[in-house]
Amino acid sequence: ATKLARALAGAGHAVDLAAPAGRPAVTAARDVAASPGDITVVPIGVESKAKPASVRAVSDPTTYAALLRGLCDPMGLFLRQLRDFHRTMDVFFAPLLERMMAPGTRPDVIVATHSTMTVATDAAERAGIPALVLQGFPYDPAHANGLGNGTWAIPRSLSALPHTSTYPTDAPAGVAGLTQRFWLLLDACLIKWGVYRSGLLAVVNTLRSKRGLEPIAADEKYPNVFDKVGMPPVGVPVIALGGPPFIPTGLLVPPRYRLVGALDDAVTADSTSAELGAELQDWLSRAEAAGGSKVLLASFGTGTELSVAEGEALAAGLGELAEAHGVRSIVSMRASEQVKHFAALEHALGAPSWVSEAGDDGAFSAEFLGGAVRVQARVPQRPLLLSGNVDLFLSHCGFGSIAESLSAGVPLLAYPAGLDQPFNAARIAEAGAARMAPKGLRGLAAAAAEALRDEALREGAARAAETLRQLEGARRAVEAVELEAAKCSHRPKFGAG
Repeated sequence: ATKLARALAGAGHAVDLAAPAGRPAVTAARDVAASPGDITVVPIGVESKAKPASVRAVSDPTTYAALLRGLCDPMGLFLRQLRDFHRTMDVFFAPLLERMMAPGTRPDVIVATHSTMTVATDAAERAGIPALVLQGFPYDPAHANGLGNGTWAIPRSLSALPHTSTYPTDAPAGVAGLTQRFWLLLDACLIKWGVYRSGLLAVVNTLRSKRGLEPIAADEKYPNVFDKVGMPPVGVPVIALGGPPFIPTGLLVPPRYRLVGALDDAVTADSTSAELGAELQDWLSRAEAAGGSKVLLASFGTGTELSVAEGEALAAGLGELAEAHGVRSIVSMRASEQVKHFAALEHALGAPSWVSEAGDDGAFSAEFLGGAVRVQARVPQRPLLLSGNVDLFLSHCGFGSIAESLSAGVPLLAYPAGLDQPFNAARIAEAGAARMAPKGLRGLAAAAAEALRDEALREGAARAAETLRQLEGARRAVEAVELEAAKCSHRPKFGAG
């Protein structure tokens, strides 16, 4: 949402950026502080204390255990979390509606992110304001078309049987291809069964009735199984991230979807030295002075929880990369993960050569092996990737991370944890811009060193960056919002949240 807000403001529009009061609103304000234009961060409601669905241990989608879970409880955990999330988000409906209805703050169009899509679009419907959804996970033809029009045969980002998301887009010939189609068809049936038995439609309709809106019909008026449960809401236009280079060209796109690639293109790539910070700039200068030293960035997002064994393998791999291959590494690690894995880092790398003071949340920065390895909370990932100093990105492959990496032309070493991440990793590997990290991160140094030597991998990332540059995703997203607000005769004011 912040990236689109920055793009809209840069195009001359006034933007209200709604965020839960507390830490989310503070973070949103920090993210747009240096942005040109008119952006007002609006704290709404209260911050949720529920554990996000994205917080999880790394799960291998190809194991028999994952297959058995998918067969016995198709998409069960995800759908239960989604059901609970719909209920949790209900507290934002009244304050959102109040702001939308107030004469002084009434926007001309609402843009709801995928995490707030039903509560924000329901409020917009009640207020009589046009709305769009900014879908933050990658465009998935099966999801968008409801597993119809033959899209059931395409690997998808959300699946009941996790291994199916890693299949190649084009099924191979022979028995392997028939096997792939069998599992994808079974997966499609399990998804439909899982959604219908989840009770999500009843939850959505209960909330809609409470909000003074008509319920969604339970018949086949809406053939898309996901529309019925607000993923995304029925009839609402969708700004969809993804498409080429994240998936192949030529896949079916419904009329209400506008594919924009990514929002991380030249329109919003306003990275500055100030965003990197003085300490990180100093570390990068030392890396450059080392002469020919490659730089690895490692980040596993805000949700991935590495096991103790994975932390030990990561620390050992970073040490070997530094000592045997001359590769310098910077690791983004939130406070809870720093506490969990600091002993492993010390065991593999020795005592830190420098440690900063801890922040209010206990997070700190530290350097090991004379600065060859740096651990830091809240690494400014996007500015760092755009700076041209990073040669390889070890990532969990959340869509935001791969979009930022490919927009900067940086190849990836993929270590997906779950949700849409195995799908993302498989697709960018198909595009020639990523390699898979070894399971459990065992043998990380050899895999990273080989990836750093792979000229074809760098060329694949460069091709992806050029594709995204030509798409001008931020401009296309702004145009989609402007199209919905075209009826307004005055300078539009946009609400995002």
